[in-house]
Amino acid sequence: MDSHPATAPNPHLPATQSTRKRPRTASRADSTDHRIIKRARRTPVARKQTFHTFSTDLRSVVNQLIVLTVKNEYEYTPLTHPDEIRLLVVNPARNKNDPVFCELIHSFNIPDPPIRYEALSYTWGTDDTVNEIKIFNRKQLGRQNNGAHKKLWAKFYVKSNLHAALRHLRLPDKKVVLWADALCINQANQTERSTQVIKMIDIYSRATNVLVWLGTNSIKSKMALEFIPTMLGGDTLDDLLEDDENCDCWLALADLMRNEWFSRRWVVQELAMAKEASIHCGSETIHWDDFADAVALFAKHHEKVGELIGASQQTKNALQHGTIDPLGNVQTGACMLVETLNNLFRKTHDGHIERLSTLETLVSTLLTFKSSEPHDTIYAVLSLAKDTAGVTNGSTNHPILDRLRPNYEKPLVDVCKDFIDFCVSSSESLDIICRHWAPTPVKKRPTIQEKIRGIKPIANEKLPSWIPLVSRSAYGTPEESLTGRVNGDSLVGSPQRKPYNASPKTVAIWRFGETEEIQPTADSSTNTPITATSPALHPTDFVHSHLTKQVDKNAVDVTSSNGNSVYQYPPPSPLRSGPDVATPPIASWRPPTEKKMMRSNGRMFVKGFRLDTIAELGSRVAQGVIPRECLEMGGFESGADEHAAVDDIRDELWRTLVADRGPNGENAPRWYKRACQHCIAQSTRGDIDIGKLIETGKPRAMVEFLRRVRAVIWNRKFLRSAAEPPGPGCLAPRRLFGLAPDRAKPRDVICILLGCSVPVILREHSVPSHYFEFIGEAYLYGMMDGEALGGRKMEELRETCEEFELM
Repeated sequence: MDSHPATAPNPHLPATQSTRKRPRTASRADSTDHRIIKRARRTPVARKQTFHTFSTDLRSVVNQLIVLTVKNEYEYTPLTHPDEIRLLVVNPARNKNDPVFCELIHSFNIPDPPIRYEALSYTWGTDDTVNEIKIFNRKQLGRQNNGAHKKLWAKFYVKSNLHAALRHLRLPDKKVVLWADALCINQANQTERSTQVIKMIDIYSRATNVLVWLGTNSIKSKMALEFIPTMLGGDTLDDLLEDDENCDCWLALADLMRNEWFSRRWVVQELAMAKEASIHCGSETIHWDDFADAVALFAKHHEKVGELIGASQQTKNALQHGTIDPLGNVQTGACMLVETLNNLFRKTHDGHIERLSTLETLVSTLLTFKSSEPHDTIYAVLSLAKDTAGVTNGSTNHPILDRLRPNYEKPLVDVCKDFIDFCVSSSESLDIICRHWAPTPVKKRPTIQEKIRGIKPIANEKLPSWIPLVSRSAYGTPEESLTGRVNGDSLVGSPQRKPYNASPKTVAIWRFGETEEIQPTADSSTNTPITATSPALHPTDFVHSHLTKQVDKNAVDVTSSNGNSVYQYPPPSPLRSGPDVATPPIASWRPPTEKKMMRSNGRMFVKGFRLDTIAELGSRVAQGVIPRECLEMGGFESGADEHAAVDDIRDELWRTLVADRGPNGENAPRWYKRACQHCIAQSTRGDIDIGKLIETGKPRAMVEFLRRVRAVIWNRKFLRSAAEPPGPGCLAPRRLFGLAPDRAKPRDVICILLGCSVPVILREHSVPSHYFEFIGEAYLYGMMDGEALGGRKMEELRETCEEFELM
């Protein structure tokens, strides 16, 4: 037997491990003729703006008219077997502009899939679904409707990015088998959508290749992908970092690394599970491993690249025209994705994924990755966490884990509540309500059809205060993360390493307010049994599957007219029957017609102690500028003898500025005090402008200290407590000094909650009923390591603590 079987090269995988020494990109020549027509105008700016506004309005009107007229003609055949999935067979086309013709067939999501396929990873986009493709209606073969033959090719409409991907990824002479969620899942069927999402980890792991579609190519993307093989050429990298003639290439690569695809939450799972992956940008393509190596090198030499670009004449000209940072923030996007895949998971030599992180860690860490569906903040990482992997494969009987199973019909507040319940149950800690991870509920705008028909959209969902929004995290929402810091770092730290222990040797005591709701299932309106009537691959069809070195054992090898090897599948089995194959109905599992569901009423009950109330608050520390008044709250006395005041700076001030910790959660080094003294001595009129002092670059100790201060105090307020206990159970021995969230107000209550590693701020309300609003975490000098509880045991605390109703 030949040890090197002849296989057709895979057009979607340009590089293999054996060719990594000389990576190169694959390109197809573009025939687009770009022409620029210039005309003289007396008022070019005004006319250009007017024409642009008119053309934009006209395009909007046209799209609205198209949306009103489009209607999907294709009707999905239900998936009836638990392991059944759909695959998209895309017909060949010689020209990329030819219409897209394809067919949806049914297969099985099993370890050895009967049909090989590639999985598409792409961004949906926010544009209207107006791009037409044609899907073959196999079940209409030979059928007639009132004497007229039904259409064999049904119209179906997709968004522009998917449409472009289908046009570019099809081949000129062979069919391509893909899995694309927008088409292979019936998006109108919420029940199917929920069950198919569970299978996605297997769908991507069993695909022969994951096709990463970054969109149509441009001059910049072409330059970037052609630059990568040069970067990976060994000794050439040092030269590339010194020669300013390469600035355009570095800028092009930085621009590509900020592509929207890299911020998708689902891509973490799609790439972590992939056997092979390739990047596609129009007709340009490169192996994922080569791209990831280039990104890692870029991140490592980011400062050097920035210096090179900053020193170039081109950049100086750009700065004169208002461009502040041509390189931009590239530490998110592709850099974050490559780092995440490298640190959160470990892939063995045989491709097995070893899960290293808990669900709480993943959700709390992957804040820069966004999802169009808020539920996917949790659902997109369920399969990747070591403590929730059983949720997707059905191997758990745990009641809380079962509630985490994807269900897009469930309100967002219930999804978040179940996640919090799982985290608190697993860790016995309430820290999860201090970490800002929750998605902002999607604003549901009425569609054009709803406006015309007078249908009122569902009101926007609101989340209670104990579900902390990601918009209040250090770098805000995924969109805001590209612009820099918006808040201070979280005080509770990561689940693996907690810097503080304000309630030592205690465990959380919590419960949720719930109401019972009877919910009909999707099939409760009919008692008709579900049968296997799935369209199957017809025996006369030839389907080409890429990236295969071994012949599928279920296929019959057939040689096509052009001499390439393709695979013909045998007639459909009983489990994959089509309308033209007579097989007995096969009953499948169906849910009960009614379910009793417990829904959140927005209340969470926790136990703890009142420490004190806020008496005084400084102004919000905006843009890293600490006003003199805030320093004076911390005991700094500004006056005639400035040097004497600096020498006598109090511990509670300088330790509060850094939250009494170093950047990695270790105890604050002693030399921070001297650095603080130097900062105050260098301040202007008593105000500390952190940004300006860091720009000086020296002394280095001061710069390092200020970077830590900036990470702590950004957008927070300094506080002084009242030291006048409002009632029994208050534990403050003195007027406390510390930091509070920017939303804090005087008279807010400072609390120690059982099982929470930091103090928190609550706001007491009496209308319409008595409850507390969760404001956020706080730092209090001298109260971060259990001082408030005085070593009391859990049994004693359980009897004397107070229950807080959070809403």
